[in-house]
Amino acid sequence: MVLRISRGHFAADRAETVRRMLAESEAILSPALRPLPGFHGYYTGLDDRDHWMIAVSLWDTPDHASQLGRLPEMMRLREQFQAADIAFDPITTYEILWSC
Repeated sequence: MVLRISRGHFAADRAETVRRMLAESEAILSPALRPLPGFHGYYTGLDDRDHWMIAVSLWDTPDHASQLGRLPEMMRLREQFQAADIAFDPITTYEILWSC
């Protein structure tokens, strides 16, 4: 299994906007993600103190995880977040070595 991680940084005065956008994204992404092969879960988080947002998803394989980068709903949301001045780090994918 693999984790796909996307992080974005934003200015302090954008925190409530980012929080709202993340909450609204659930209605768009949840129905699009659930039927994808190899999908196990998607989590978003917000760090108000240091002004970061994160999205972590769990997949069977790296190929399954790569579907997210081509998903039309995700591509539109990423454009909206970038238009709201969120600067994204490169997306990373990690092989899970253990869990509990």
